[in-house]
Amino acid sequence: MVDKIGLESSLLDLFLREISRELVDDRTDHLQMPQLLCTDISVKTGNDFEAPGKERSGSLHDQRNVWRKIEMAFDYKKEYKEFYLPPKKPQIITVPAMNFVAVQGKGDPNDPAGEYKAALELLYGMAFTIKMSYKGSHKMNGYFEYVVPPLEGLWHQPGAEGVDFSNKETFIWTSMIRLPEFVTRAEFDWAVQEATAKKKKNFSKVEFFTYDEGLCVQCMHIGSYDTEPETLRQLDAFAAEQGYCPDFSDTRFHHEIYLGDPRRTAPEKLKTVLRHPIRRMK
Repeated sequence: MVDKIGLESSLLDLFLREISRELVDDRTDHLQMPQLLCTDISVKTGNDFEAPGKERSGSLHDQRNVWRKIEMAFDYKKEYKEFYLPPKKPQIITVPAMNFVAVQGKGDPNDPAGEYKAALELLYGMAFTIKMSYKGSHKMNGYFEYVVPPLEGLWHQPGAEGVDFSNKETFIWTSMIRLPEFVTRAEFDWAVQEATAKKKKNFSKVEFFTYDEGLCVQCMHIGSYDTEPETLRQLDAFAAEQGYCPDFSDTRFHHEIYLGDPRRTAPEKLKTVLRHPIRRMK
């Protein structure tokens, strides 16, 4: 659904410019930006070590040192593969409650003047404020280095069972990024104030959002976002074969997790986790 979400190059470039100003003296975090924008990064170190006292110049050597540091950061995708890297074949799973930084809105996410573009700016502004908090005077209890989890979205429409991709202007959505466990409500409130002061933006729309998803059917969709409906039909058919039916409600929604960057990945290779709430048939 990223074409429905509108991850446009202009917006991503805006993130890069804003973040680079904050990270100009910290090459490690700056080079994590592709991961924070949902890009899968392969680390290839090769023969990177030099004799003591010998310095090497050049961006390749610098980047390899950066990749080593990134590898040490906690990566939710790798540590919780059951939630972020499911197989292509549908599976039944129970998803525990998680906390997110979230922005809610409505309308076509591809609308350049719509709410979605502004929501992404707020989400990533908060994500970086929390991630980079260790560089300032405010210390979060229990802080650990981590890769910001991927962008996620909850989608629904009035009177619709699931989602109707042909009527994007009627979408009601929650765009969100998972928060590390050390982020309490108090720390979140601090981050809102800090982001507001540093970025000179109104962050009043961001919220500390707990989503207790529960019993679901999910799978990995690989391919263009335009082909999601067929994967969703297979997803629901598998659930029915196992004795389950959809359980959409005002608290349970169509859920997508975006693992690919459409600017850098061919449409047929994009990865998106698709998830539907279910319940046992009576």
